[in-house]
Amino acid sequence: MSNAYFLSPHELQVLNSIPNYQSDFKLEKLEIKNSIKSKLQRSQIDTVKLLAITPLSVIRKTGIKIEDGIKIVKDAQEFLKTNSENKIESNSLTHSGISTGSQKLDNLLNGGIKPGQLVQIHGGSGTGKTQLAHQVCVNAQLPYDEGGVDGGVCFLDTDNTFRPERIVSMADALNMDYIKVLKNITVARAYSSEHQIYIIKEVSKIIKKKNIKLIVIDSLISHFRNEYLGDSIFLKRQQRINTHMLDLLNLLKDFNNLAIVVTNQVTYDPNLNKNKPAGGRVVFFNSSIQIKLLKGKGTSRIAKIVEAPQLPNNDAHFSIMREGIQDCNSHYLIKKGNFYDLVYF
Repeated sequence: MSNAYFLSPHELQVLNSIPNYQSDFKLEKLEIKNSIKSKLQRSQIDTVKLLAITPLSVIRKTGIKIEDGIKIVKDAQEFLKTNSENKIESNSLTHSGISTGSQKLDNLLNGGIKPGQLVQIHGGSGTGKTQLAHQVCVNAQLPYDEGGVDGGVCFLDTDNTFRPERIVSMADALNMDYIKVLKNITVARAYSSEHQIYIIKEVSKIIKKKNIKLIVIDSLISHFRNEYLGDSIFLKRQQRINTHMLDLLNLLKDFNNLAIVVTNQVTYDPNLNKNKPAGGRVVFFNSSIQIKLLKGKGTSRIAKIVEAPQLPNNDAHFSIMREGIQDCNSHYLIKKGNFYDLVYF
């Protein structure tokens, strides 16, 4: 596969709006190690402006360490802010992903769910995992300038959670044709862990055919937890989960405009005296971003960044309404055990 096409159409549109970007501000303008510069240039990232808007997931594919990638991208963006008369607007860069429906949550994710990311959303029952999964299925189909990626969706349903009527209400709220929205969602029902693995191995056959830009798995670990019981086969379970995660990461490698969102259950850890995401280190280290959801008061929920090298560990607060995921009003939090009460003002 050619390395030339790294960027989403929206990112290319932003880039092309800057005159003469190909010849302007070569990488020599930045203080970058020669070894890193060579890796960038081999992947045709040869200008400061290209570097500034290339997703970190793509930078990492060049073989550059994630900590170095974060630094050079930030340096490139700061250089442009300081030196370019034709500045790249921050809104143009930070809204090139799939919106969650909540501006605060989008800001937490630095512009939504980006191509090249495997985003894990975990939390207890009723925290909004499936609701958020449905919302991004709708929003992915919006145009780039409206918080989408103008693409189709594959929803892998392992727990019989997909609800067409929920898609209809969310699409209606955005003035979208719900019939078209539903047609653009390919739903695959997985009846076992082996079936789930098989579907992901075969999904590449429809990604180009149906212009799939987002894969959603709800939920990732359910079948594995139900089928591999007992300590004696724990290692085998982890090996199968690892195979599944590597298949997902290979899809991101093969299809540059693809994003993956997985929901995950939680399990109680008596040693830590708290819940943690299921699947252990295999899932933890193979996720680009991990988001923990907590219940708030009424329709409100709290999203916390648990692990994301390129993002700060902050919180965002949103509501689950009939119309879908929305921002909360102003509030402060009172923590009660594993839950939060939101008091509005």
